[in-house]
Amino acid sequence: MFTPDCQVFDFDAQDWFRLPDLFRQPPPTKAPGGRAGGGIIAVREGQRIVKVTSTLRGRLPPPAEGPVRAEALASAHDGSFAVVLSRVALEQFGDRFAQRLARGQSFHAQVEAFVDAMRELEREGEVELWPTPFAQWPIPTERAFASALDLLCPDGKSVVIGAFDEGQLYTALCLRRRGAAFDAVMGPDRVRRDMGLLSGDFSRDYRYLGAAVESRLGPLAVGCYGELSTFRQLAMDPAPGAWASAVAGRDIVLTPVTVGLAVPLGVDAGRAALSLAKGLVSRLGIFGGMAAPSAFGLGARIERAYALVEGDVRRYLGFDPWRVLSHWFRVQP
Repeated sequence: MFTPDCQVFDFDAQDWFRLPDLFRQPPPTKAPGGRAGGGIIAVREGQRIVKVTSTLRGRLPPPAEGPVRAEALASAHDGSFAVVLSRVALEQFGDRFAQRLARGQSFHAQVEAFVDAMRELEREGEVELWPTPFAQWPIPTERAFASALDLLCPDGKSVVIGAFDEGQLYTALCLRRRGAAFDAVMGPDRVRRDMGLLSGDFSRDYRYLGAAVESRLGPLAVGCYGELSTFRQLAMDPAPGAWASAVAGRDIVLTPVTVGLAVPLGVDAGRAALSLAKGLVSRLGIFGGMAAPSAFGLGARIERAYALVEGDVRRYLGFDPWRVLSHWFRVQP
């Protein structure tokens, strides 16, 4: 994904920490008895937990007796996630991971190797992760990622995603492509100054961000701009057509729109229409088997069309990029 000499610049610590906010809902306010956050990492020997550590509070006392599942440990220590590793997993993971590595592998391939090794141990019962097991981690293939990258950002161009909040540029991520990967990752620090005085309306101010990025990184393939609250809403909204509706309503501004974005957005709008049609005919009893005249055959046809369009984004790109980001940065209640 990144060249060996990739440059990362114009980020401060706050801008880095703000980036995940684009892909997740705000963490809920902790109520009495609620989760404090952080993770719980435990080691078991046989069926007995021998070590427990919190990512926030350090070492914790292990349970007195009996086998303990990851979910129970998270609940007992107010953790948002928990992983339980057996002694076998600790001893064998390094070897299994190393066997999947090869000289010259990309970072993406190394991430896949890590997850594959963990999934293997998970299937053998040596690793348990809660709430999202390794088997459910959405890792797109490298080929799918490369195809999506070609559609989204051709060689020599840049992409930018910018979030505005309370009339100011909240954070931004700018990437420039050279060859098969990105050679520059730029933050919002300098472009904030280049944008000058803002109007307080992101639907006007996004133009200044795009121009500032182009002046430093070259021509833009696509820019994605919106309010922070809109990005958060889209991250937790699984409804068909959510993205297409946001773009149509100018809650999200995409400019210029590449083929790699136009097609999935068109499909997304189709998903919304078919979802509505499916709901209407369902309420009319067309999917109720005996309730509809067999000569019409509308139920089966709409079901097939819905299934076709429902999976089109994944087939076109190989994965759903926004859902991957939302899943990775999800905050557990």
